[in-house]
Amino acid sequence: MNCNTKTSKEENNNVAEIFRTNYGKINDKKLRLKFGDLIELKIQDKTIRAIVLDIQQENTDNWFGLCFLNNNQLFGRRIPQGFDGDCIDLLDFTFINEKGLKTYKILKSIKIDFEKVGFGSDSPAINENEILRDYKEGIEKRKQKETPCEKKISKLDPVNECYFPITKIE
Repeated sequence: MNCNTKTSKEENNNVAEIFRTNYGKINDKKLRLKFGDLIELKIQDKTIRAIVLDIQQENTDNWFGLCFLNNNQLFGRRIPQGFDGDCIDLLDFTFINEKGLKTYKILKSIKIDFEKVGFGSDSPAINENEILRDYKEGIEKRKQKETPCEKKISKLDPVNECYFPITKIE
């Protein structure tokens, strides 16, 4: 199940700079995780897969922006762009401090077109239990039917959360 079929005018174009990640601005060569790494975390009874799509540095700490996957579908959202019923497609990230990242393995590195990656929401996590919290909340939100783009502007509490195929950012 993916987002609504109504697409934005710029579906195949690049994401606006305001929504872009730090790809190309941070050298990840010496970091534990790199841009595009597909990782797997085992937390309690769950196996969670995520892609590193952003890295933020704060003082001496690194924060890795993870976009979760559910059956090879990225956690995303569609938000209104203007007033004519078009939406922009963005991804949801959980930022984990590298000190809180304990049990993971890198499955592979995926070639990502970072000009197509924009973040729509972010949540900080300081440990793996908070990653699990965000993952479970994200799954639950995406069980709701997404509000059609043309109706989002007039609703007080629209459902923006949805899934996107991973091919959207490759």
